[in-house]
Amino acid sequence: MSWTFVVAWTAATLLITLTATAWRQARALRRVLAAERTRARLMDAAHHRDLCALQAQLDEVHAFDAAVLAAADRVLDQALATYGTTRDPKEGGSP
Repeated sequence: MSWTFVVAWTAATLLITLTATAWRQARALRRVLAAERTRARLMDAAHHRDLCALQAQLDEVHAFDAAVLAAADRVLDQALATYGTTRDPKEGGSP
C-alpha cells in the first residue's frame, strides 16, 4: 500500500467519525431544546392556571367583603332609624 492511500483512508475515516459525532451532538442538542421548550410550555400553562385560580379566590373574597359591608350598612341604617338621626354639631359630619 502506498502512503497516499493510507493518508486518504485515514482522512476519510476521520471525516466520517467527525461527521457522525457532530450529527449525534446536534441530535442530542435538538432533543434537549425540545425538552426545554416542553418544560417552558408546561410552566406557562401552570402559571396561567395558578393565576386564574388566584383571581377566582380574590373575586370570591371581594364578593364576601362586599356582602359583609352591605350587611354592616343595613345594620347601621336600622340603628340610625331606630335611635333617630339627630346630629350633634360637635361631631361634625353631614346631616
